[in-house]
Amino acid sequence: MAMTEEKYFIRVSMKVQSAFIEIARFSLGANEIYVIDLFHELEGDFVDVAHYPLRIELIKEHAMRYTMIACLGCSLTEFLNNSKKIIKETFRIMNLSV
Repeated sequence: MAMTEEKYFIRVSMKVQSAFIEIARFSLGANEIYVIDLFHELEGDFVDVAHYPLRIELIKEHAMRYTMIACLGCSLTEFLNNSKKIIKETFRIMNLSV
């Protein structure tokens, strides 16, 4: 039986009425150390997530199962900064790694 690789992604959800809907997803690859370090550099609140208009979740996928590793709430301004950081760092890791 072949081993399936763990993959990581960030899911961004927006608050609408009394729920959150997914509005974006960033694939981050399989490097757990990079992914967790990147997530902890993001701006936002890891404690009081429900009071923010946007929620950013770090998700691990393995064998078609999904596990939320971490979650933070953020404002639109924080999300803009976070998106820039996610794209920049993911591009760097995916293109410059040997």
